[in-house]
Amino acid sequence: MLRLALQSKWLTIHVITVSFASAVLSISFITGLIFLLKTVNPQQKSKQTFFLELIMYFLAIIYILIRFIRKNKVISLLNPFTQKVNISLMDKITHRAVIIGFPLFALGGLVFAMIWAQIAWSRFWGWDPKEVWSFITFLFYAALLHLRVGKGWEGEKTAWLAILGFGIIIFNQVFVNLVISGLHSDA
Repeated sequence: MLRLALQSKWLTIHVITVSFASAVLSISFITGLIFLLKTVNPQQKSKQTFFLELIMYFLAIIYILIRFIRKNKVISLLNPFTQKVNISLMDKITHRAVIIGFPLFALGGLVFAMIWAQIAWSRFWGWDPKEVWSFITFLFYAALLHLRVGKGWEGEKTAWLAILGFGIIIFNQVFVNLVISGLHSDA
């Protein structure tokens, strides 16, 4: 049986909206990654190559097996699959996913959560680690949209930001829940 504070329709609304927003924002991660796999030269030593390779380490344990078997970087192995990708389309999809996911996240992750917190605990904000990291996620995607629209950051810059944003979401949904003590945690 759930605690009384958790027995609310707002819990359901909050969780479903945040989950859907995270799924939509995950699309920006995927299209951003495809964009980078298409544009970053794996043979050239650069920061972009380093960070893309680092991301590949975190994406799959399979990477280690491929690395030892093939003795190549994973981005080199994936490069042929991205040859026919339209990077302009990937950039547009990345941007549109953020345009859709950002307000959904703001609504579900902040507004609905605040309504629920006010009903459950008589306060709309308590500086719980999950609340703080949700706000950081909100600010990050707000900055991403501002840089895209206001400063003209497109293409590779947006792709990197989409990947970083996804990392923030994963950190918030996994690390904050499992490691940091708070109302939302299993720590």
